[in-house]
Amino acid sequence: MTYYQLSCYLVVTVLVYRTIHNLVLYFRNRKQSYLLYFALLQVAYGAYLFCFIQTINVENPEKALPWERVENATAVVFATFIALFVNNYKKLFSRDFILLYVFMNLILVGILLQDPNAYTMSVAHPKHFPSLGIVIYETDQPTIMQFIFLSSILMIIWTVMKVMNQFRKNRFRNHFLFYGLVFFFASLIADILVASDLLGIPYTSHFSFLILMFCVDSFLTVNKSEREVRMEFKESVSKWLTKPEASSFRIQAKDLTGEGSESKGLKEKNRNPKKLSVRALGPLELDLDGKKIPAAEYSSKKKLLKLIKLLLVRFGKGVHKEELLENLWPGMSEKNALNSLHALLFRLRKILGNPEAVVFAEDRLFFHPELVEADFVEFERKFETAGKLLRNKKEEEAVQSYREAQELYTGDFFEFDLYFPESELKREYLRKNLIEIYRILCEYSQKAGDANSLLSDSESWIRLDDLDERAWRFHFESLQSLDRKNEALRKFEDMKKILKKELGVEPDQETVSLIEKIRVTSPVS
Repeated sequence: MTYYQLSCYLVVTVLVYRTIHNLVLYFRNRKQSYLLYFALLQVAYGAYLFCFIQTINVENPEKALPWERVENATAVVFATFIALFVNNYKKLFSRDFILLYVFMNLILVGILLQDPNAYTMSVAHPKHFPSLGIVIYETDQPTIMQFIFLSSILMIIWTVMKVMNQFRKNRFRNHFLFYGLVFFFASLIADILVASDLLGIPYTSHFSFLILMFCVDSFLTVNKSEREVRMEFKESVSKWLTKPEASSFRIQAKDLTGEGSESKGLKEKNRNPKKLSVRALGPLELDLDGKKIPAAEYSSKKKLLKLIKLLLVRFGKGVHKEELLENLWPGMSEKNALNSLHALLFRLRKILGNPEAVVFAEDRLFFHPELVEADFVEFERKFETAGKLLRNKKEEEAVQSYREAQELYTGDFFEFDLYFPESELKREYLRKNLIEIYRILCEYSQKAGDANSLLSDSESWIRLDDLDERAWRFHFESLQSLDRKNEALRKFEDMKKILKKELGVEPDQETVSLIEKIRVTSPVS
């Protein structure tokens, strides 16, 4: 096997791994359907590349011909999924055009697979590359077949150019992806020249596609740390606050509705802006200076509620303008969508009672960090503060901060919409933090000999996660200390049933040993 073939197999292997990765992400959140198309796109290219490898250095050229037939068919499928992926993420083509393109490609695939006059030894055309020690077996096709196949390749190039044009409009914000697109575009042109015998080098698009794949992954994945995001957010908001239009609601209202006059009383009111409190741990609640905003004002309006959810799930990061338009008004023209967004923001600011609670900065929409408080943000802050205190050996202060964080956790994050995009990761992160809080509190109560606190904390932990045996062990110990040992033995049986039903396992040896110790020291009456 040559190094060239080995490099192709390596690309196929990476594609298999990345395909599985993207499919897992898709099945976790099926609303992100572009991830499915991205995975299928990689499958198609991997299949194309695998078939291509089978046409290199074969002992019998006839064996290469069926592989080349399938290879060219999968190239058309690859082109189809490129268009579907790009259009699903950012609508660049009309729905009718996509349907027509898919239909035409299906016909082309059928022709490529069934044409009896193509891919025969009479039109065999091997390409020799002595420096690499490879021979690629290809066939010369009729002019009409070449034209049809070339049209599919040109569609790939056109799609790439459409995407690059979007980058031009956005002033090339993501340079990494832009360079990947340029490299892939250049490789496609080079491969066309190689196929036409105008360039004496082997095909190289599989290298550029691998690079492009990682570029797209970096674009689809938030790859910045929370610290970097917070710093960027603070800088963006600071820039926004220095602008003249941020000083009063008058300019904001002018931007949104075209009306430039506001009363003097409103200006005076905005000098002391009210604070908005948002609760996303448990039921969604909005409070303005301690006064609850009626849920009917926003929960019955789907677009408004979705906007609030987007701002919450991206709290501290913001939502880009284009993402807002795509999420709230998919398929609508940009001009009409912007008008709708302005009207929706005007309505939201009116409901919130503080026009400066929601701000635009660097084309991103945010909840103002100084005017809006979120319970889950406060929970994280107290959790981090307690951790620092604990590391500094200030145990009592740390426990107090942990208990304050625990009190804030009145329910799971976004329990009012468990399937909202991006909420699951945040929810699991907060739950893990809460479990860590219970562990530390239980250890502290155990160390202090406070059986009642240990009982209360372990019960709360079990309600959160009744499959965690650590919580049960703390619970059994607290019951033993309170001379409720028979109850501990009964609850052990309950725990066994839960573990058996949910996980199909028996309790850990550590748990069994603890129960045996309790059983020996306390005969069951």
